[in-house]
Amino acid sequence: MVSTEITTVDSCRRELRIKVPAEIVDQIRKEQAKIVQKEVVIKGYRQGRAPMHIVSNLYAGTIEKYTLDEALQQGYEKGLQKTDLEPVSQPVIKKFDYDDQQNLTLQVEVEVFPEIDLKRYKGLKIDKTVYKIEDKDIDHQLDLMLKEKATVTAVDAHAEKGHYITIDMQELDKSHMPLVGKKYENMRIQLGAEEFDKDLEEQMIGVRTGEERYIEKKYKHRFMSKQPAKSEERYNITVKAVEKEDLPILNDDFIAQLNVEGLKTVAELRDRVRDRLKYEWGQQSEQEFYHQFAHELLQQNPFEVPESMVQNYLNQIISEIRKKDENVDLDEVRKRYRVDALFNIKWYHLKRRIAEVENITAGDEDYNSYIESIEDDKLKKLYLDNPEIKQRVLSDLFEKKVFDFLVEHAKIKTEQRSIKTEKGVGKE
Repeated sequence: MVSTEITTVDSCRRELRIKVPAEIVDQIRKEQAKIVQKEVVIKGYRQGRAPMHIVSNLYAGTIEKYTLDEALQQGYEKGLQKTDLEPVSQPVIKKFDYDDQQNLTLQVEVEVFPEIDLKRYKGLKIDKTVYKIEDKDIDHQLDLMLKEKATVTAVDAHAEKGHYITIDMQELDKSHMPLVGKKYENMRIQLGAEEFDKDLEEQMIGVRTGEERYIEKKYKHRFMSKQPAKSEERYNITVKAVEKEDLPILNDDFIAQLNVEGLKTVAELRDRVRDRLKYEWGQQSEQEFYHQFAHELLQQNPFEVPESMVQNYLNQIISEIRKKDENVDLDEVRKRYRVDALFNIKWYHLKRRIAEVENITAGDEDYNSYIESIEDDKLKKLYLDNPEIKQRVLSDLFEKKVFDFLVEHAKIKTEQRSIKTEKGVGKE
């Protein structure tokens, strides 16, 4: 009978020392000899009819190779059955040999998912940012809408703050000669908007279309401060256009021109914008909270994951990327996505370990309740007729039940924060 000894290499690897008795090896050898007998053609005999002793003499090496391959395969499979291990990768045979009694001994290394030792997943202190929508945020969105409908006209005069200028900009060296590769064309700048270097922008006020102007920026050196890479910058600019932007008036006539169903007044537009911002930044808040919670749980309950699982995850990412770009740098992809792979694999298994301990499941009762909540009859029928959709829904319901449980047993501190334009409030 096949016997197995297990040695722990590390949290994700086990070494199996499997012994296959000589009688089992002999039986395998006889079976493989019959296979060879059927395959070979020996002069004077029909295929498969040559006497076994002749086949054994002529093809001893082939029979022995077949025997060893099959004995290693059967030995691993039967040896693994003697354990409760569930390998997550293909086995690696480190060593094999026959002893004096012709028993076959093999040493096999396998990767397994480690037992997750839950340390702390209840009572966690988590901060949650809730973004408040203010009038200035709505005003900013409305300004963007007005800019989309603005008319731009050329200015035949000196540029003032608020005007837009389009320039070519050539950087110069100390002797005022052009630096190769340092020419920037068709740069559009709104004077006074503080979206460009303030010192350089001030020197552009008063330019006219077609004008060339020299501008420079000098850096102040301060004691005990980090010195800049250079003390000054010099540029020649060529003004290609000076323009002004005329915004429409925000009134009910403007709302009518938008031709949006359900919108007739400025007040209704403001309410619509407020609702959209609340939804978008509510989603942002929940996503940030979810990821912060997950990272905290993983820090409180550390464990390793088998490298083969990480590589399989990365292979899937590479497969998707290569559909769009066959020349993608595979090493760069693996490096870029490795952290995400580790996070997603760990988070997936940690949730399931917690669910196992807390007996959290999602089944038909949960699915039926979800289906009943769907008001659209066509959508409801689509869900009922498609088993694949059911599995995705059950997976989402399971995820929600686990996370709701964790939140319920956590200490959540809510912090209100204003939306910053640089964080994306200006996006459409």
